[in-house]
Amino acid sequence: LATNAERLGLAPDADIECVALLQPAQAVSTLALGPALSAGVGKPVRWLGRRGVGTSWQLIDAATQGPWHEVAACLLLANRAGSVSRADVESFQRLVSDVAAASGAPHARVDAAAEADRAGELDRFCADLDVQIGLTILKSELGQIAGTRLRGVAEASGFRLNAAGHFEYAQEETDTTLYPIQNYKQEPFTIESLRRTTTPGIVFLLDVPRVADPVRVFDQMRMVAKRMTQTLEGVLVDDNRRPITDTSLAAIRAQVQVTATALRDAHIDPGGPRALRLFG
Repeated sequence: LATNAERLGLAPDADIECVALLQPAQAVSTLALGPALSAGVGKPVRWLGRRGVGTSWQLIDAATQGPWHEVAACLLLANRAGSVSRADVESFQRLVSDVAAASGAPHARVDAAAEADRAGELDRFCADLDVQIGLTILKSELGQIAGTRLRGVAEASGFRLNAAGHFEYAQEETDTTLYPIQNYKQEPFTIESLRRTTTPGIVFLLDVPRVADPVRVFDQMRMVAKRMTQTLEGVLVDDNRRPITDTSLAAIRAQVQVTATALRDAHIDPGGPRALRLFG
């Protein structure tokens, strides 16, 4: 059974990270790890620590002071920006070696070439599961949707405007964003722009790997999109501006189901810590 730290994504994850374990002769403080905590090597690096044998891993940051009897440096092998290179792994190795030397901690060197190969395989595997679903509402007969009208309809449907310029629909219990509405014009929405401009349409976007229970979320997004299509007197279309029918919506739902199942079969729970790292 997974420990609580593993469920929360707070344990080293050797399947998707290059992990270097350090066991200093004497427990070290967070301060002793120095600038390594904020050093960049091309991909995210997590520093985790344990206060004693058998204790849970904790994320080491400015708020956690230690002392740490065991330290794990964890380099993410791949995300949406691609996989780590051999040079990235070598930079990570130097970073770990510096910390090890300063804290008197023996550690095993990583094989940079092998880790880079492993990262490439992981990146290719994830690319096949990186599915995003867009449902677009376009105004009928090439018309325009007034920004004030859009904002009123979106907010009445439970969306809120975020700092990135999208309307987002959040799960009430966790405040986790389930899916956003973006401007069809690929310009961010602002309170001011909504007040004075129009748009030909809006796009609902479901990021399948990044939400828990993607099929349920798709069903909800589909229902809301169809309702808003009627309210805004628009047409629901796909990426090629072809009208979406109930038959095509069923086919899209099946694609979401297949992707969600494949993710779980690969031990990547949609919306879970591992998925959020790989598809970030």
